Amino acid sequence: MIPVELQEELEKRVTKCLENYQIPDPHHQQAVEEDKNTAIKIYKQHLPKKDKADESLYPYVLIKLMEGEQDTDNTATVLLLAAAYDDEDSYQGFQHTAGILQKIYQDIMRNQVVGKRFSLQLPIRWAFPDDDTFPYFFGAIETMWELPSALREDVEGMI
Repeated sequence: MIPVELQEELEKRVTKCLENYQIPDPHHQQAVEEDKNTAIKIYKQHLPKKDKADESLYPYVLIKLMEGEQDTDNTATVLLLAAAYDDEDSYQGFQHTAGILQKIYQDIMRNQVVGKRFSLQLPIRWAFPDDDTFPYFFGAIETMWELPSALREDVEGMI
């Protein structure tokens, strides 16, 4: 299925984009003072099963296929959801989430073709929730991609 291939290519792209980007480790006390950082985890479609109190999934980016359409163009909408955990009173989790999304945004705007087959369609939408979700912080980028069309075999003999 072509949208799944797009998701796999985006996983590679986001992983490479964020490979050297780290934020303070939410599981290490005094992470900021001791310069203990952690890499961003990348997940596709769903988060792994976890216990309710398990913050080890954070920080992460979830690459989620949302919907698609086949008409004259073949498109898929993909949500790139970033999340960070930060229980400090300074509310820096928002800054961490925004920083993750900014890195992804800059990367896909500079190189708008993914996997040599999937082309970004503008506009890109982004959002941060209004709700106070402390100590969890979320933000998302919604993207639309043009997918390659399948070749029809039933008309091939007519040409």
